[in-house]
Amino acid sequence: MKESTPVLELNIDDFKLSDQVNATATRVQIFGVDWEALFNSKTGYISPAVPVLGGFLPPLGDKAIYKLMEENPGYDVVIYPQFETKVKRFGLVGLIYREITVKATARLGKLKK
Repeated sequence: MKESTPVLELNIDDFKLSDQVNATATRVQIFGVDWEALFNSKTGYISPAVPVLGGFLPPLGDKAIYKLMEENPGYDVVIYPQFETKVKRFGLVGLIYREITVKATARLGKLKK
């Protein structure tokens, strides 16, 4: 027998909220290749275990959110993140060198017991 998908309703009063916190993630591409990612096995990404309420994740936004949670342990959810993206380019409209920095700012929530 199939069961329906469980629904969990939470209110903002169910969370203890942090102040606004932020974290940044940077990617450097030379000739269109992120060389650090090629030789570094440590990566950061949001798994389904880290819920993000509201907002759209730009490229690199997942790494900034990952750092945000890593630097602020003990929180369960990211609430309405905001992103600021800066791109520096050099040579042939960024084909030679491009540096992308994404800053994520959000409140974090911890479920009250």
